[in-house]
Amino acid sequence: MFRPVHARHFLARFVFSVTLLLTLPVLAQAQLSFSLVSDFLEGTPNSTLTFTGSLTNNYNSRLYLNSLAGQFSSASGDVTVDTASFFDYAPVFLEAGQTYNGNIFDVLIAPTATTGQTYDGQVLILGGFAIDEEVPQAFRDILVQVNAITVLPEPATGALALPLLGAITILRRRFRAGSR
Repeated sequence: MFRPVHARHFLARFVFSVTLLLTLPVLAQAQLSFSLVSDFLEGTPNSTLTFTGSLTNNYNSRLYLNSLAGQFSSASGDVTVDTASFFDYAPVFLEAGQTYNGNIFDVLIAPTATTGQTYDGQVLILGGFAIDEEVPQAFRDILVQVNAITVLPEPATGALALPLLGAITILRRRFRAGSR
């Protein structure tokens, strides 16, 4: 299905793409190793996915992790990187040689997200040797698939419904027999 691209979405994707392209040569020399347990997660509309992995400081001094940027190429707001979650999970800095393993960031799937769609995106970690430095340190490509919500009744619901249906059937037969 074709969706119109709004100017601000296009501009935001364009700026993010240009920034990423300009930082690729810097990232090739970056000393922050960034890996994810899985770069592909699945979820349903109105859910939150948590990407986990590791960050390793290969520099010989303290490295501050000051920001996370994220963008999906065609999400139009259906799927967004929750950059604030990075500050809830990751440490403020890594000492030389230190590794952090755990949750890194969240992705939010809007209630209106199209099911059956796979969204490709990128996340970029910015930081440096000072608390206010925002030099690109590492990036990863990610994929998010939005699946349909499947509603399955609880087994106890079926167990409660069977005796009720049986009672209704018996009453119905008695009512029909009495009206003859």
